[in-house]
Amino acid sequence: MANNSKKCFCAFCKHERRINTKRHITFNNVFLSLLSTVLLMFVFWQNIDPRAIILFVVSLCIAEAFIIIRWRVTLSCPYCGFDPILYKRSPEKMVQKVTRIMSEQRGCSDFWLRTKNPTARLAKRPALSIKDELAKNLKEISRAQIDAQSAKEIPATRGR
Repeated sequence: MANNSKKCFCAFCKHERRINTKRHITFNNVFLSLLSTVLLMFVFWQNIDPRAIILFVVSLCIAEAFIIIRWRVTLSCPYCGFDPILYKRSPEKMVQKVTRIMSEQRGCSDFWLRTKNPTARLAKRPALSIKDELAKNLKEISRAQIDAQSAKEIPATRGR
């Protein structure tokens, strides 16, 4: 059988993990569904029966559903909970999910002793000095004052 999984790294915690690359059924799955349908047809009706076509379609749908679910479940990181599909759809929901999972894991006693601790490889933010914070606040205040002055000047020029 072909190897349907590959190793990749989590985009958030950077730990190596294995994901399934097979997203849909293949010829082997169709053949196995046909084989199981023939077997069930002879178990239920003891002869060739056209009702087996419905059974074949149902078994194909079940096989497709299981393969898609298996692919989708392996995408999320088992260490930090990062899910690339959810991140692509809604980054805000992904942030909430990762922070919830990380806060739940921090409550566990074995979290800090794990070899694949998701917080171990996170990028550290540089701490701002007091001087940098004051400069940032001063820029925000000056921008707000400039915006307020320009808002007062705009109606005055329209009346002329």
